[in-house]
Amino acid sequence: MKSREASFFYGHPQNRFWKVLEIVYGDRISCGEGAPREIRASGGIVEGSSAAGISMNPEAEAEEFRGEIRAKSAFLERHQIALYDVVERCSIEGSSDSSIRDVEPADIVAILRKAPIRRIFVNGKTAQKYYDRYLLPRCGREAVCLPSTSPANAAWSLERLVGAWRVIAEL
Repeated sequence: MKSREASFFYGHPQNRFWKVLEIVYGDRISCGEGAPREIRASGGIVEGSSAAGISMNPEAEAEEFRGEIRAKSAFLERHQIALYDVVERCSIEGSSDSSIRDVEPADIVAILRKAPIRRIFVNGKTAQKYYDRYLLPRCGREAVCLPSTSPANAAWSLERLVGAWRVIAEL
C-alpha cells in the first residue's frame, strides 16, 4: 500500500529493500545536502508535521519526497539496476499478497528485446509465482528468486537478506 501511495518501488518504511541494496553495493542513497539519511515513506511523521501525521507544510514534504525518489533513481542508475513490476494491475486488499485477484501481468517482452538485461531477479515467492505463471511463458527468461525484503518475512534477518542478495552485485 505504501509503495502505491508513494508511486515508487518499496515505499513502505519497514521494507528492507533499499537498506539491503545500500549494504550490498556499499553505497548510500543520498537525499540532498550531501548528507545520506534514511528513506521515509509518504505519510510518516517528519519535521514540520503534526503529531497526527498530517503535513503542516505539504509543499515542502512533497519536494522532500520527490528528492527521495530522485536519489533512489540515481542509486539504481549508478548500479545499472532496472526495477519493474511483475504485475501491471490487479485487485488487492490493503497490502495482502494473498488477496491478489484479476492479475494483468506487466509486458516486459518489449523491454527485454531493447535493453541489455543480463539477469532477472524477483523479490520473494509471490513475485516468483506470478513471474512463472505470466511472464516466463511470454519471454522465456528464467528469474532468480531472492528472499523477500518485506517486513512480513521476519524469519530473514537483515544480515541473511544481504548475504542472499549479494548475487545481484556479482554480474
